[in-house]
Amino acid sequence: MKDPRTRAFALVTRRLERVDKRLRETLSAQQARLQEAHQQLADQQDAVAQARRELARHESRIDALLDGRRLVRIDELLGWQDQRAGAVAQCDAQLQTLARMRDELAQIDAQAARTRHAILRNDARIDICRKHVAASEVEAQTRADDAQDEDAEEGLVARRLAARRRDVRRAGTGVVR
Repeated sequence: MKDPRTRAFALVTRRLERVDKRLRETLSAQQARLQEAHQQLADQQDAVAQARRELARHESRIDALLDGRRLVRIDELLGWQDQRAGAVAQCDAQLQTLARMRDELAQIDAQAARTRHAILRNDARIDICRKHVAASEVEAQTRADDAQDEDAEEGLVARRLAARRRDVRRAGTGVVR
């Protein structure tokens, strides 16, 4: 029968191992989300670059219209300026989305860092419990060995006493052996 302390620490160790499994599954899911967020961020950075190129194209077209080399119709200029305003709005929206995605990425990364920290703490607790289990088992084995040695010594002493009594009784009866 195991020592109650050993059983208690073994129970705590099993519970901590279950927690460890859940924490590692959580971390795995967070890392997958982090990887997905990095990919989405890269895609969004491409979209921002495309929006900036589009804006630059509109600005270049407007500059070409205003350089004085040719006649410009006002409605054409206004149309290009409207398109430029739309490109500016699109670029701003893409930049806001990019900032939001960076914030989300930072949150996911912080959650993963907290989970990694929890895993380290839990691993330390598991190690401590395992050491307590091992120490309790060694202590229990030592007590069992001591009890066995004591029983053996008591048996030896009892046999010697019995032999002396027999010898004393024989000596008293004159029986020589």
